Amino acid sequence: MSFPQDTPLAQSREPTARERISLSRDAAEAILREIRSLKAQLSNVSRSKRLLSKREAAKYLGVSRGRTLDVLIAAGRLRTVRIGGRLKIPLEEVERLATTGEHMDATKLRGDSTKSRDDFSHRLNRSLKQRGF
Repeated sequence: MSFPQDTPLAQSREPTARERISLSRDAAEAILREIRSLKAQLSNVSRSKRLLSKREAAKYLGVSRGRTLDVLIAAGRLRTVRIGGRLKIPLEEVERLATTGEHMDATKLRGDSTKSRDDFSHRLNRSLKQRGF
């Protein structure tokens, strides 16, 4: 049994292997063009809108995340943004701190709390010694 060429069955044949490769190559090239376009758009985003994690900011400044960076944030010297429950730091803030050198003064911010902590531990040790521990 043969079908005439005009029937829909004859027109809906499967593409050959060569045609499939050509289609997938075209699709891959389209995807690559889209990726390049998105990368170009991302590089055009202003530096002020880029956000860093606390770890990235600490690495950029060359300071400890737990001690220095958290103290700067708590003292209000470093502006943060909360996104999805996480603190993010604008790149412009980190650059401002790096150029002004304010992050070097963070030890001065801790001075009072360190002193009170040392006083407490001194009193605690003296009390324990008096009781024979």
